[in-house]
Amino acid sequence: MRILQGISSVISSIKTVADLHSQLSRVHEQNAELRARVGQLERALHPEGELQFAEGVYWLLRDGKRSGPYCTYCYDVDRRYVHLTAGATKGTYGCALHGANFTTAEQNPPSPAIAVSGGRSIRRLLRDW
Repeated sequence: MRILQGISSVISSIKTVADLHSQLSRVHEQNAELRARVGQLERALHPEGELQFAEGVYWLLRDGKRSGPYCTYCYDVDRRYVHLTAGATKGTYGCALHGANFTTAEQNPPSPAIAVSGGRSIRRLLRDW
């Protein structure tokens, strides 16, 4: 009789160990999923590349290519990379998060200097006049 009780106790312990092993496997899977998600969120918060301020907005430089623009307020205050939404005209952007509007050089490109006699531009001629 004692042998049967001992065997029953061993079987119960084996079942408990198997249940614990199953739970541990699920915890390992959840841990791997959470770690992957944290990595995704960290990459979204801190994209790879060099942040450059130009034309009144932030741009992200990666492999010589510029992406963006990003909101200056959102980055300066909250360290968040918030893409600006293109406006109705070229070179105008808005931040959907706090409503600020931005204008880049695409909207107001610098006017080219037109050369006239003597190599002086019209702008310089008018200024000197």
